[in-house]
Amino acid sequence: MSDSPVRHISWESLPKEELKPGLSRNWVNGEKGMLAQVYFDKGVSVPKHSHENEQISHVLKGRLRFGVDGETIEVGPGEIL
Repeated sequence: MSDSPVRHISWESLPKEELKPGLSRNWVNGEKGMLAQVYFDKGVSVPKHSHENEQISHVLKGRLRFGVDGETIEVGPGEIL
């Protein structure tokens, strides 16, 4: 077996973790970062929070509203924040 840090993973092989009703995710960690797929039911919200590292969000379908520095930014399919 190789000692390479490279991993080949299918999203479908990762279990979904329910964070609260209507909000779940699956994710993979590297040494210095994390990539997650997050699934929201319409109308579900997440409490205000922050991350030590940068967060990059890419919406595949639907729309998300983010509150950033007192401004509301709405992100739709194919858009990145």
